[in-house]
Amino acid sequence: MSFLIGLCIVTVLIGIAVLYGLVKLKSANKLIFYLVLGGLAIIVILGLYNGLVIKKYQVSTHKFKLEQPIKIALLTDLHSYNYGKEQEKLLEKLNEQEPDLILLSGDIVDDEEPIKGVTYLLEGLQNTVPIYYVTGNHEYWTGEIEQIKTFLESYGVIVLEEDYRVEMIKGMPIIIAGISDPDKWRGLYSETGFELAYVELEEKVVKERGYKILLSHRPEFVDLYSRGEYDLVVSGHAHGGQVRVPGLINGLYAPGQGGFPKYAGGSYNLLNGSNLIVSRGLSINKRLPRIFNPPELVMIEINGTR
Repeated sequence: MSFLIGLCIVTVLIGIAVLYGLVKLKSANKLIFYLVLGGLAIIVILGLYNGLVIKKYQVSTHKFKLEQPIKIALLTDLHSYNYGKEQEKLLEKLNEQEPDLILLSGDIVDDEEPIKGVTYLLEGLQNTVPIYYVTGNHEYWTGEIEQIKTFLESYGVIVLEEDYRVEMIKGMPIIIAGISDPDKWRGLYSETGFELAYVELEEKVVKERGYKILLSHRPEFVDLYSRGEYDLVVSGHAHGGQVRVPGLINGLYAPGQGGFPKYAGGSYNLLNGSNLIVSRGLSINKRLPRIFNPPELVMIEINGTR
């Protein structure tokens, strides 16, 4: 649907440009004008492609040595979207990657769309590998956050709320911590509540020994994340900045960051030496097309190098 909306917008713009060319330009310049216009139209239409892609990142740690990397699947901002019949396209791609761990970093459930897409996803992943989840803002916007957490837990998903668990994966301790979306503290000053909760969680996690991962929906709190001892922080929320120009603009706009967001999607090195990986998300907005910004399933490989 978003592709068709975008295509209509492009068609209208091209029509306006064509009329301008017919009226304003001299015949000698019209051929060049239409060649350039046609090339731009092809580029924009290609940019509207919304097929699901797999984005891979590799990170290294000196905390342990591994014969094989630990593979983590990061799913964010699904917004209840359904890929094919009963989520088969997403599940097929996910199963092909054979992850050791699945992280759901918020906005898996949408506040306006039916929950069926999430149901199909969880049915397909049930009893496979450990799955961890933290809330996003849209889950709070439903007004049914407790029901959503209970729903996820019924499929074996571990909901993290300012808490952590230790998973032994390939014989190595992986500490997985999670903090709720700042909308949990709505009514208080959200950022203050979120910051206090982060500090309290950090005090719990600091005593653990192992590779430490933080799930947090919003990437813009980088100053806070840089003060922690996490090796890896994973987020979403920015939707890739919605519109991208590869090699030039990494994102046009993201909530919480505004125009030309720095953390729209990708891998970033924080001041404390940890990695922040931001997924561009899985949803396809019916009203706002993604430009050069296809939805992505993120795969992270942790390599041990002692």
